[in-house]
Amino acid sequence: MKQNTLEALTNKKSNFFDVNVDKIQDVFLLLYFCIWNTYTSLTPLNSVLRKTSFILCILSAFLSITRTKTLAINGYIKWVTLFLLYNCMSLLWTSSFEDSYIYINAIIKILIISVCISLRIKTVNDINKIIKIFVFSVFYMCVCLIVMSPASDWGTNQIGSVLGLWKNTVGMESSVGAVLAIYLISISESVKEKIFHIIESVLLTFITFFSGSRKAFVLIMAACIIVFLINSEKNLNYKKIIQRLFIGVTLIMLVIAGVLLINKNKLLYDLVGFRLYEAYQSITNPMYKVTDPSIIEREFFIGQAQQLFMEHPIFGYGANTFLTYMRQIGYSHIAYSHNNFWELLSTLGIVGFSIYYFMQVYLLIRLYPKKYEEKEMKKLVAFLWVLNLFILILGYWFVYSYNQFYYLILIISFKCNRQNGKTILLRF
Repeated sequence: MKQNTLEALTNKKSNFFDVNVDKIQDVFLLLYFCIWNTYTSLTPLNSVLRKTSFILCILSAFLSITRTKTLAINGYIKWVTLFLLYNCMSLLWTSSFEDSYIYINAIIKILIISVCISLRIKTVNDINKIIKIFVFSVFYMCVCLIVMSPASDWGTNQIGSVLGLWKNTVGMESSVGAVLAIYLISISESVKEKIFHIIESVLLTFITFFSGSRKAFVLIMAACIIVFLINSEKNLNYKKIIQRLFIGVTLIMLVIAGVLLINKNKLLYDLVGFRLYEAYQSITNPMYKVTDPSIIEREFFIGQAQQLFMEHPIFGYGANTFLTYMRQIGYSHIAYSHNNFWELLSTLGIVGFSIYYFMQVYLLIRLYPKKYEEKEMKKLVAFLWVLNLFILILGYWFVYSYNQFYYLILIISFKCNRQNGKTILLRF
């Protein structure tokens, strides 16, 4: 009897410890993403906040390993490690050790955070918790942006500068957050929770629009439509058909109203309308003479990256050396190539390009939603599959291969996959 009581108490303490370690991890991850998404400007206080939140995440991972006495090295961790090792190897031929180290340092942090998140996710419910943390951190960034931005920044390229963020970064992160917030609305059972996620999605969509980012604006609209189609059921009754027709007509009317509003309002046309029109013409009409300075400069950057790739196609010039090249030629706007494909090809060559894109292509094949029969799992996978697809496509217009924001989408997607390959268990 005493032995049974002792076992019960031991199990109770063990369960108590397990639950609290999960909560500690959730709190520290929330703190980390709120700080790293928002406090990006280079100030002493921000530096302390970022380092502290990073250390706390490592501490929570250590607690998790202490609980299980094991560390699972799954396929995703192996992939990030391989990409890190190749970046390190590029130091042997890089044209700038300092510039390459910036990217290598970023990948090291991504690897550590990936381990922390991987340790936290054990069930589909855990994935939903991580998505909630992720969406709230972007929501927090947008709230801070609204509170801190002067009125003169709205409707200009300065939106986000108060936080040390470029407007395209604000737009893309807000659009991804908005799509995931819509997913959270669809799975929420509590009315209060559903209302909160609606508020998140509306605010994130609002910020996406005012960021002036064309690709972010397209991402929200296209992602929602495709997810809607993917999740369509084979056997629809008349009630569901009417509901979907109503939603479809409403969406079309909203798009038409939005287009009319943009064309009639000079501020909105200058911010979004003109840039969308120029982007559309540059893609569909090769003879059209583009006048948007951002598109003209983007084409210059891509052309320079293509030239670098042709000179060293196999191994590239070394991690982050496109930035080095811009500095060497004395270009006034020192920046990345504005194209993830050509950025990787010019800096890491075909080898680095293949290593990086292996995971995205693998997940797009493995996570095709029609393979999943469970309704909730299919819904989650559909949203993640569409996000991965559009991030891959939109990589032609922005660089994200060293941004931990997008690695989070990848690791969540990887955890949804049922066939993750062999996992190495390190026991302590």
